[in-house]
Amino acid sequence: EALQTTNPIVSTYIYGKGVWAEMRLRTDSGTWSEWVPFQENVTWQLPPINGTHALAVELRAAGAVTAGTSSSDVIMLTGIPVPEGSVQVFLPFLSR
Repeated sequence: EALQTTNPIVSTYIYGKGVWAEMRLRTDSGTWSEWVPFQENVTWQLPPINGTHALAVELRAAGAVTAGTSSSDVIMLTGIPVPEGSVQVFLPFLSR
């Protein structure tokens, strides 16, 4: 079940203090952020679009070239107002 919020700015807790040296984050399948020193408490901004978003974190140990693990949380963002005069288009999902 997805966590729910009406605010695109979310706070998350990441386990691994003393194990990981660096981390990077991304939303959905977007571009990874730059590597930063590991932090347990992180504030992250989701795209201001209603719907389900996946927040992923990739972690690596000191001196490692590649990440050791990856995980994600699913967050349902609701209540973002649709700008006046805009049109929402819902396309059907087609499977072959």
